[in-house]
Amino acid sequence: MCGTLIGQIETLAASTLKFHIITPEYVYANACITGYDRTRKVSGGAQLIKVNLYF
Repeated sequence: MCGTLIGQIETLAASTLKFHIITPEYVYANACITGYDRTRKVSGGAQLIKVNLYF
C-alpha cells in the first residue's frame, strides 16, 4: 500500500496538474505540487506514514 501511495504522489508531483487547496480560512486556487517528503513511524505494531506536500 505504501508503494502505491508514494507512486501516486510521485506521478502527481511530476505532472502539471493544478489543485485547489481548501482550508477553513482561504481557498488557494491553481496550486502545483513543488515537492514532498515522507517519514515513517512504528507505534504499537502499526506503521504510520506521514507525507508533506509542498505547493
